Amino acid sequence: MPAMQTVDLANRMSRLGTETAFEVLARARALEATGRSIVHLEIGEPGFDTPPNVVDAAVKALREGHTHYVQSAGIPEARAAIADVFTATRGVPARFSLPEEFYVHQPGVERRTRVLARWGAVRRPLVWVRTPGRGRVFYDALGHFTATWSDPRQRALVRSGLRWVLRLD
Repeated sequence: MPAMQTVDLANRMSRLGTETAFEVLARARALEATGRSIVHLEIGEPGFDTPPNVVDAAVKALREGHTHYVQSAGIPEARAAIADVFTATRGVPARFSLPEEFYVHQPGVERRTRVLARWGAVRRPLVWVRTPGRGRVFYDALGHFTATWSDPRQRALVRSGLRWVLRLD
């Protein structure tokens, strides 16, 4: 049997605290019990169920053999999609209203594009990008009224979209 080894820890180890995330969780649950609305992110888990489309995508990925860690920088296709969204909408608020008319797009736009903005109760595509081959397409369904173009948010949206298409990002 090997001899027991003595481990000497540095004095500064005594200053380390414990994990406090579960303490935060307990406090959040106490606040929730008083009627406060809480979104639980304190232990890395949201306070809502995973949306069905995310579950379906995860199951599909697992069935396709994606069962291991990815490279530390992330999945290149996912990074490109995220970069497209943020680059093509840089400087534009996440939500704003404009007086505008819209056209109903043909079904299936979502399967061929990355939708960046939607409108209406049925969440129809309003702004989207597409990368066919080495090209880039930015589509903005806004702009039918003069008032729309006088709004700086619309101009910022188009400016960001054009910068993305021209690869000036």
